[in-house]
Amino acid sequence: MIQLQSNEYQVKMRNYLILVLTLLLNSCAENSVNQCLDEPELVLPWIISTSAFEMNTAITEVGNEIYYSICDAYQNYSTIVYVNKRKRSWSVPVVVPFSGMYSDFDPFVTKSGDKIYFCSRRPTNEIDSQKNDANIWYVEKRNKEWGQPKPLGNNVNSEYDEFYVSLSEQNNIYFSSARPEGIGCLDMYYLNSEEDKVYNLGEKLNSEYTDWDPFIDRKEDFIIFASNREGGYGGGDLYVSFKNKNGEWERPYNLGGPVNTSDYEYCPFISHDYEYLYFSRFGGNSINYLEGVEKSHADLINQYRSIENGLGNIYRVRLKGLEVFQKKKKAEISDSSLTQVEK
Repeated sequence: MIQLQSNEYQVKMRNYLILVLTLLLNSCAENSVNQCLDEPELVLPWIISTSAFEMNTAITEVGNEIYYSICDAYQNYSTIVYVNKRKRSWSVPVVVPFSGMYSDFDPFVTKSGDKIYFCSRRPTNEIDSQKNDANIWYVEKRNKEWGQPKPLGNNVNSEYDEFYVSLSEQNNIYFSSARPEGIGCLDMYYLNSEEDKVYNLGEKLNSEYTDWDPFIDRKEDFIIFASNREGGYGGGDLYVSFKNKNGEWERPYNLGGPVNTSDYEYCPFISHDYEYLYFSRFGGNSINYLEGVEKSHADLINQYRSIENGLGNIYRVRLKGLEVFQKKKKAEISDSSLTQVEK
């Protein structure tokens, strides 16, 4: 008799828990989207994300190599490093063979993993050895070894700064540049690989403010970039723009919290499986320094030596958990349903 009561109790509790979980999931999916969004997490704490200034992310398709930059507190000098995964553990960071002498940053690794685009302030030739504007370079791997870096052509590189590079499956190269004919002080451009010609991305994406760090979806269906335009959360926010059915860029949407804060968010990168959005953040405005609370010297040193000390760090968040992408998915489903009805 006691055993029967116990079994009945267990069945009732199981059914109750299933009901509660179902209600929570439905609430998360339909009624409380903002409350159920994933929170950004640090990428490999104390391996990649440390008390130093880290930024940029480039990951190979299989996900076993991560390239990024380490720089000084003022971002005057940067070096590209990488970690690789062997079995279940990650290696310690190592400077890539082609970096470490000049200021190098913003790596982008191709899908094949044997070519890396990056930005550098190294001289493009002996004549211009005194110039230090940022240009876009590339380096190729042969026989498992990286060769010598080469600059892209003058149709991409100019006498002004070129920053952050990403590549689509059509081999169109997207980047930002400070060239004076832009709409703002920093604009986004792309190189049309078929025409071998550079175009400004236009007023739909660029503004009178600063727009930079474009990451292009490999199918070129959407683009994520940084901007300090009005209406944001702080110094610089991440925005996304989707292409409509006519192949035109739509109005950019702010990715919102919890990605954007009162700090600078920039350097977006999406993993090849579309699972995660990686991005960089610096500024320290969003850090709780416990102002008004008495602190010892040890407390101060520990705070300043901690990972989230205001210098740059690299984070990731689930792409599908972002409200903008959830709404986009719902709109696509709605459009698909409407098309089926019309047929």
